[in-house]
Amino acid sequence: MNVLLSDKSMWKPNSMDIAERKFDKRIVSAFYDNLNPVLLDSRIVREEILPLPTKEDGFHKVLLLGTTGSGKTTIVRQLIGTHPKNERFPSISPSRTTICDIEIILNESPYKAVITFFPKEKVRLYIEECVQNSVMEYIDNKDITKATKRFLEHTDHRFRLSYILGSMNLLSRIANEEDLTDEEEEEINEDEMIEVFVSEEDLEKLSEKLQNYLNRIRIIADYSKNKLTKDLGITEDEISKDWEEFQELLEYQLLRQNNFHELVDEVIDDVESRFQFVDKGALELGRDGWPSHWFFETENRAEFIPTVNRFSSNYARNFGRLLTPLVDGMRISGAFKPEWWGEQEAPKLVLLDGEGLGHTSESASSIPTATTRRYDETDVIILVDNAAQPMQASPLTVMRSLVSSGHESKLITCFTHFDELKGDNLPDTPSKKAHVIYALDGTLTSISKILGRSAENALKKATAERVFFLSNIQKQLSPKARLTKSELGRMIKAIENVANPELFKPATPIYDMANLVLSIQKATQNFHHPWRARLGIQHHPGVNKEHWTRVKALSRRIGVLGEDQYDTLRPVADLIARLAEHLSMFLSTPLKWETANPDEDSKQEAIDKVQRKVFKLLHQFSTDRIFKNK
Repeated sequence: MNVLLSDKSMWKPNSMDIAERKFDKRIVSAFYDNLNPVLLDSRIVREEILPLPTKEDGFHKVLLLGTTGSGKTTIVRQLIGTHPKNERFPSISPSRTTICDIEIILNESPYKAVITFFPKEKVRLYIEECVQNSVMEYIDNKDITKATKRFLEHTDHRFRLSYILGSMNLLSRIANEEDLTDEEEEEINEDEMIEVFVSEEDLEKLSEKLQNYLNRIRIIADYSKNKLTKDLGITEDEISKDWEEFQELLEYQLLRQNNFHELVDEVIDDVESRFQFVDKGALELGRDGWPSHWFFETENRAEFIPTVNRFSSNYARNFGRLLTPLVDGMRISGAFKPEWWGEQEAPKLVLLDGEGLGHTSESASSIPTATTRRYDETDVIILVDNAAQPMQASPLTVMRSLVSSGHESKLITCFTHFDELKGDNLPDTPSKKAHVIYALDGTLTSISKILGRSAENALKKATAERVFFLSNIQKQLSPKARLTKSELGRMIKAIENVANPELFKPATPIYDMANLVLSIQKATQNFHHPWRARLGIQHHPGVNKEHWTRVKALSRRIGVLGEDQYDTLRPVADLIARLAEHLSMFLSTPLKWETANPDEDSKQEAIDKVQRKVFKLLHQFSTDRIFKNK
C-alpha cells in the first residue's frame, strides 16, 4: 500500500492491471475501489422489488414530457385521482418541483412503494457546493440573507437543504398576517389539512441548529478571505477587479481547510439523522451505511400517501423533516382511479413522470439521457405544454428528438392552462383551439426546415386527432368541467389506440453508406462547435462561454459520480441529439427498397424501426466516447 501511495503514476484507473500483477488483490481492491466512476441505475433496484407491468400484462407505459411548470405532474394527479389538498401527491408548484423519476402503477390493492436514494458521494458533493456558494456569496456581498439562500438551495435548484434542515423564513416567522397580497384567502377545511409532523419545539431546535451553521459559514468566509488576502498581498480593490480569479483561489483554499470539511461532515450527519424519523416500512442501508432504498406496503390509502409524502412533499410546514431532496426515484403501485372516470374499471396505466425541461433554447438544446433512454420502453409519450404560451423551445426540442429517434408515432400532445388563454380575438373555445393548433403547425414547419419534409409529415400524422386541451386541472374537477373531463376521457382512449398500433406490411430499406459518412461528419461538427464555444475555445453564434464554476461542476460529476450532465450542460445528450438528427435525415431517404412497391405507411414504419434501433445504440456509443475515449 505504501508503494502505491508513493508512486503517483499508479494513481490512475488504468494502472489497476499493473497493480494486480504486483500486489495482493485485497490491497488492489482497497486502493482502486470506486476510483472508476460507475453510472448507477437505481431503476434496477426498484425493478427487483416492484417490477413494472408490461403490455403482456395488459398495461400501457406512458411517459410525460414538458417544460417545467407546464402541468405534467398535475395531469398525473388527475389520472390517479389524488386530492389536491388533503393528499397533495405527487407534489406540484410553479417552479421546478419534480426532480426525480416518479413511476406510478394504476393497479389493485395493496398500496406499495419503493424509493431509492442518491448515494452519499452525491449528497456530499451537493452540500460542499452549497457551503462553498454560501461562503462566496457572503464574501462578495456581506449579506447573510443571500448567503443563507445559497446554503439552503443549490444553484441548479435540484437540491434544497431547506426541505431537510428547515427554512429560515418559516423558522423565524418572517411572514405575518399583515403581509400585503392580492390573493384571495383560501378557505380552510379541517378535513382537508395535510399532516404536519414538525412541532413548535422542533422548529425552535431547527432554527438554533441552522443559525449555528450560518454563523460558522460567516466565520469561515471571513477567515478564508483574510488569509488569502494576506498571503497574496492584495487589496479590496484588487479583489473586486479580479473577482473570478480570487474566487477560484478561494475555492481551492476552502477545500484544504479543516473547518470547511468539519462543517460539511456535520451537515451530512444532520441530513442522515432525518432518516430516524422514518418509522414505517423497511429502510435498507448500502455497504457504506448510507440508506439505499425504502419499501412500504399497506392496504390503507389514508396511511399510505401521508407516509410516502415524507419522501416527495414540498409542503413548507414540514420543512426540516422532509427527505425529498435525497430521493432519486420512486415507484408507487396501488388502487388509484380518477373520480371523473366514473364506474368504469380503472385504466391499466404505468405513468412515468420526471424533471421538467428548460424554458430557453439553450437549456432545451437536448433531452437528458435519463429521459431518452425511456423512449424505447414506453408505449405512449405525452408532450405537455402551456396553451397560454404554446410551442416554445422545449416542445420543439422534444418533437425533434422523437422524430429523429423514430418514436413520433407514440406522441400525444396535451395543452394545459387552456383557461388562461384569453384575448379579444379569442371569443370562444373553437377560436382558442385554432390559435394553439396554429402554433403547433408552425413548430412542425420549423422542424421540416431542420430535419426535412418527411419529419414534418410524420409529426403531422402523429398529431392528427391526438391534441387535447385541459383547464383548471390543479383543482378537483367540478361537474361543470365538461370540456376537461371529456378531453381526459378522450386522451385515455387515445393512449390505448397509440399503444396498440396498426400493423403494416414489412419493408426493407437499402442505403448508400457513402452518405452515412457525410452525415456523421456533419453531426460531430455540430456537436463540437457549440461545445468549443462553451469552453471558451472558439466563438459560435448564439452560444456563450460557460462560467468556469459550471464547467468544473460538470467535470466533477463526470469524474467523481459517473454522471453525464450538470444542469443544462449535457455533453452526452448533445452528442446523441446531433448524431440522431443527422442520421435521421440519412435514414429517411433510402437509396431503394428491397420490398417491391411498399406503401407509404409501410415505408415510414420500416424507417422508424431502423431509427429506433440506431437511437438506442447511440446511448452507449456516446457515453463511451465522452467517458472513456480520448
